[in-house]
Amino acid sequence: MRSHSVPILCLGLLLLVTTLHGQSNQQKGTIPTGAELKEAASLVNDVYKKDFAASKTLEQKSALVRKLLNGAKEEKGPGHYALLIRAKDLAVEAGDVEGCVAAIDGIEESFDGDVPKARFDAYG
Repeated sequence: MRSHSVPILCLGLLLLVTTLHGQSNQQKGTIPTGAELKEAASLVNDVYKKDFAASKTLEQKSALVRKLLNGAKEEKGPGHYALLIRAKDLAVEAGDVEGCVAAIDGIEESFDGDVPKARFDAYG
């Protein structure tokens, strides 16, 4: 039951954050799409391949969420977005609400556009 409530909670938080911060004056980047996003996601998977393979328990997955979020602080553009999306996905998988919120906040703070739509498009 817990595993079903975390994605719903994360979606609700994403929508809330989007609504609350929609009027920000901060310069934001454009959400990457298509080949640009696929390339960045592939690079994230390659760079963190061993970490993903070693993360079996919920605690290990949560630790990797923190590592991805820290890595996102060092990146810009598509790499930054791909790290945040992967961190959010892994946080949902691990039931890590704090990690999920941190990733969603990072997306909202850094990117302009239809954040909820872009989030769902990333699965495509």
